[in-house]
Amino acid sequence: MLLFDELKLRQVVSTENEIFFTSKFKFGSTIREVKRGLKDDFHAVKTLCGTVILYSKALIGDDKVVL
Repeated sequence: MLLFDELKLRQVVSTENEIFFTSKFKFGSTIREVKRGLKDDFHAVKTLCGTVILYSKALIGDDKVVL
């Protein structure tokens, strides 16, 4: 059985390795800690599921973008 297929069947996967997107932010970081660690002025949107999405508005050339 492939690892991916095995993982789909399990509710919990254990590992001794720490998992993180960037070494600046670990699981359990607060929104305040993340916003403080980012250089731009980020805005937060809370979704119905309780997930928080951070975004920043920027001007690239003549284009307004949301990051």
